Amino acid sequence: MRKLIVYIALIAIVATLICTALTPTLLLAEETEYSNVLTDLEKDESFDETHYPTKANDYSLDVIQIAESVDKELFVYVYQPSGNAVQASSINVSLTIYDEVQFRNYKLRYINSDGVFFKYKVEGIAVSTLPMRYYSISSIYRRYDKNVDKPVSGGNTVSEVPFKVAKQYCFGTLNGQPYCSVVDIETIEITEKFVGYVQYSNGFELWTASACHSHFVAFDTDRRMDKLLEVDVEYTAQKYIRHSTLLSIGDPVFDPKSEPILVELNHKQWAEHKGDGWCAGTYNWKRIETVDEFIAENTGYQNVYSGAIFDVNIGNRIDPDAETELKKNKWVLRFCETEYKHYSDMGTGYYDAGTIIGDVSLLRLKFETDGLTYNLGVIDNKQSGSDKPINDENTFFDPAEWLQNLWDKMKETFDKYKWIVYVVIAIVILMFISPFIPMLIKATLWIVCLPFRLIGAIFGLFKKKNKNKKE
Repeated sequence: MRKLIVYIALIAIVATLICTALTPTLLLAEETEYSNVLTDLEKDESFDETHYPTKANDYSLDVIQIAESVDKELFVYVYQPSGNAVQASSINVSLTIYDEVQFRNYKLRYINSDGVFFKYKVEGIAVSTLPMRYYSISSIYRRYDKNVDKPVSGGNTVSEVPFKVAKQYCFGTLNGQPYCSVVDIETIEITEKFVGYVQYSNGFELWTASACHSHFVAFDTDRRMDKLLEVDVEYTAQKYIRHSTLLSIGDPVFDPKSEPILVELNHKQWAEHKGDGWCAGTYNWKRIETVDEFIAENTGYQNVYSGAIFDVNIGNRIDPDAETELKKNKWVLRFCETEYKHYSDMGTGYYDAGTIIGDVSLLRLKFETDGLTYNLGVIDNKQSGSDKPINDENTFFDPAEWLQNLWDKMKETFDKYKWIVYVVIAIVILMFISPFIPMLIKATLWIVCLPFRLIGAIFGLFKKKNKNKKE
């Protein structure tokens, strides 16, 4: 009996543990039910639905309010005048304030809607347990629509367009009661933008042609910046490989991983590229620079090899159309470098392998103007550049300096005494053709007299014909 009681007790304990382990799985499998967007908004006594009319051709987004849930979720309530014609896609939020702002881009998940009112959940933000919780929001995005939004130039494309929010929300407890306050914050807006890359060869290699792709974004803003100190840039990077034949170009196969990457640039950072192949160039650049500095860096020549007979120089030139796009802007951010390879498959085809950089967006700018320092969230789209480099890089084999100097001396001497050279050449030609001069004169006279002989022959025929008629 004692053994039986022990066995039954053990079975009961094991059964309890199994049920306990299974319960969370079953709960997670159930879909969470969320309250209606309009029901939430109407909890605020000052909310007036009539202030938000339907506008069929207005595709903007306007954040009405944000809210925290008991499940530590953050919700955004948006007024969309065109209703279901558009949908918000992401939002820029900083969980810190003032000079410490650090904006990040978060995806938005659609929850529900009622007419022009939409409710979204901010993915990736869990409400903290701090007594005071801040949410600085610079902008909210929706997907780009070619039928509505203005296209960009320079071979660039846009994936998401921004709408200004410029609000700072604070959640906390006052006198034992939860409260939320909101204030306006300063932002800075991108007015011009151009995304692309420059290609720097790794030099001559036996089996592979490889290069460095230095990616950049050029831009201008609605505020004057005397000195740009820091920038937060977000972009996506996706590796690819493509197999082509001599007759056709294949389609690229992309790596499924394409997570956003955030880089924090400052005006003290430098980057360098030195190819490991023969006669490779060396390039240095600042992470943050002006457009004029960028153009100067990628225009001109550099010597990469000096020998006894010849020198090797590399020349760079920016495409005129790309230079036109660049000059619309004031600043350039050179935010990342990727490797490109081109190699044969030892048969009838070849491979290309590289990385596609896209969805480039500026999140924060720290700058000085008139001696004052600003650290602001940015209103900027998500933009991608062309798959072609903006520059032409060419290698030139030139004669060595001593050989060039010798040639220059010979040319200078020739220019000084060229009339003597011409006379000598004329004499040599005359000496060569002198035996043939009588023949040339005779041939020339024969050619000159040939038309007259033909005319005489024709008159002779007419004369003979008339004589025959008379007879």
